[in-house]
Amino acid sequence: MAGGSKNYEDTKARLLEAAGEVFARYGFRVSTVRQICNRARTNVGSVNYHFRDKKGLYAAVFQYSLQLATNKYPPDLGITQEAAPEEKLRAYIHSFLLSLMAEGLPAWHGKLMAREIADPSGALDDVLENSIRPLHTYLAGIVRQLMHEQRSADAEESHDAFLSSLSIAGQCLHYHIARQWIEALRPRSFDPMRIEQVADHITRFSLGGIRELAAGASSMIGNLSKSTGNISSLTGTKSNSDHRLEAVIFDCDGILVDTEPLHYRAFQEVLVPLGLGHSFEVYLDRFVGFDDRDAFICAFREAGRQLDPETLERLLEAKAAALGSLIRQGVSSFPGVIELVEELMDRGVPMAVASGALRPEVEAFLASLGLSRAFRVIVSADEVKKSKPDPETYLLAIERLSRALGARPLDPSDCIAIEDTHAGILSAKAAGLAVIAVTNSFSVTELSEADKVIGSLSELSYQEIVTLLKRRRRVQP
Repeated sequence: MAGGSKNYEDTKARLLEAAGEVFARYGFRVSTVRQICNRARTNVGSVNYHFRDKKGLYAAVFQYSLQLATNKYPPDLGITQEAAPEEKLRAYIHSFLLSLMAEGLPAWHGKLMAREIADPSGALDDVLENSIRPLHTYLAGIVRQLMHEQRSADAEESHDAFLSSLSIAGQCLHYHIARQWIEALRPRSFDPMRIEQVADHITRFSLGGIRELAAGASSMIGNLSKSTGNISSLTGTKSNSDHRLEAVIFDCDGILVDTEPLHYRAFQEVLVPLGLGHSFEVYLDRFVGFDDRDAFICAFREAGRQLDPETLERLLEAKAAALGSLIRQGVSSFPGVIELVEELMDRGVPMAVASGALRPEVEAFLASLGLSRAFRVIVSADEVKKSKPDPETYLLAIERLSRALGARPLDPSDCIAIEDTHAGILSAKAAGLAVIAVTNSFSVTELSEADKVIGSLSELSYQEIVTLLKRRRRVQP
């Protein structure tokens, strides 16, 4: 048994090392299991046995690499918890740089991380949550101390603290990713003594910025605003403060993903055995815009049948299970969705989802489209007491976005909702948002209460959203 256990561990270790080299060189998408197994001198079945598939192996390699780096260079580098936050920050930065560039780790470690940053594989959700997020939380905690944030330990950091943490990590990563250029500009930039000097520089530079932010930096912001205005007048562009587009909030079903056929099929799986089935045309006419709870209540009411709370809960669970099975078969986005979301992300516009679907469904839809990280906030049907057309869904989305951004409360009139139903339009407008409606589910006439109606999100851009807000303000009393 001992010999079998040793062979088991040897094979697993060889696969991790071989996969690290192959993934670092070729990337997740191009690398093949056969390449890895040839290098590890084992058969393809061993990957399935130890890691289930290539995605599982990649996640295990990344976890293995991060664990090696953390064990050798822990983020606190051994300083005490009582140390000043400035000392903790310097230790974290030094640790990060050493884990990227110092000797003593596999040669592929830094290359693998750089490749994943430059070309994300989408295969590391568990690694992000279990390894990378804790490191970010630790760094953000130090930054919050330096900014004297008066928040509970488990509360999300302010937007300034979040961005400051990203900036610190970004400086460290730059020295690794641009290493060849830096070495060309100044040879021997990364021997142990120079890494210490880089750590000192990043620490001093970051502390200066954090202290400015903590102090309010009013004069700096004022000068920056004037400078931005001068640049804008030359380029013909407007700064973010000119247009004040504070957020874009999307409905999910019928806007981000073409889910109505899936919802219809899931409802029919539950309703047909009860003698309450109906056509897709009837579904579109009577049920689109309702959340699941109200849709079942409506179906029973129209049939003149009673629906007790216990039965309703069982129906909701059955429908959720049916929909989950359909989602696993794959969903598709509407035209223009990915492009618009990416443009808004590039512009730094915060985004949220305000949906009449259940949270697990919304999260599954977003994950299937690769958009999980695009939205700071999700508000779903199971989180509100009153569904659309009541404004509660959008009011809660605005409230949560304000908290997530750590800024003053968002002004709903400076936010845009994107909807596809009459109920959604009424909900958003009652909450004070401007509404762009898309005719994915209903006609222009049925969506006429929106501020703008379009045929597809492929017709919409950041600049057109800003123009709509400006036009809306001019006509408001």
